[in-house]
Amino acid sequence: MTDLNNLTSKVLEEKKASLQEEIDQAEQEVADEVATFEEEAAEQFEADKKVALEKIEREKDIQQNSIKIEERNEILSLKQDYIKRILDEAQTKMNETGDDVVKQFAEQTLPQFEGAGQMTLTLGEHSQNALTSDWVDQQAVSGLELTVSDETIANEAGFVLEQKGIEYNFLFSELLEAHRSQYIAEINQKLF
Repeated sequence: MTDLNNLTSKVLEEKKASLQEEIDQAEQEVADEVATFEEEAAEQFEADKKVALEKIEREKDIQQNSIKIEERNEILSLKQDYIKRILDEAQTKMNETGDDVVKQFAEQTLPQFEGAGQMTLTLGEHSQNALTSDWVDQQAVSGLELTVSDETIANEAGFVLEQKGIEYNFLFSELLEAHRSQYIAEINQKLF
C-alpha cells in the first residue's frame, strides 16, 4: 500500500508540477501581453502626442500668417488711401491751374498737330477762360486750323482736340489717370 501511496503521491506531484508549469506559462503569456499592450499604448500615446503637437504648430503658424497678412493688408489699405488723397489733391490743384499754365501747356502740345488740318478744340470747364478764340487765332502752327467749340467739358481742366471723330484727350484728369501707375510708384518710393 505504501507503494500505492508513493505512486499516487508521485503522480500528484507530477500533476502539480505540470499544472504549476502551465500556470507559470500562462502568467508569462499574460505578462508578455500586458508588456506588449503597454509598449503599444506608449508608442500610440507618443504618436498621438506628436500628431497633436504638429497640429498645434500648424495652427499657430496659420494664425501667425493670418496676423501678418492682416497687418500687411491694413498697411496696404492705409498706403492706398494716402496715395488716393495725394492724387485727388493733385487733381484738385490741376483743376485750379492758372490760365498762364494752361496756355503754356497748349503752346507745347499744339505743335504736335502741325499739318493736321481742321480740328475742333473743346475746353474743360476750368480752362475755358484760358484759351479764347483770339488766343487760338494767334497760334501759328503750320497746317493746323483750330476752331474753339462753344461747349465745355464739365468739371475738367485742359482740353480735347477732335478731328473727324477722333479725339485727342488733353484733359488734366485723363493725363493724371494715364500716368497713375507711374505716380503711384514714385509716391511709394519717396514716402514708403
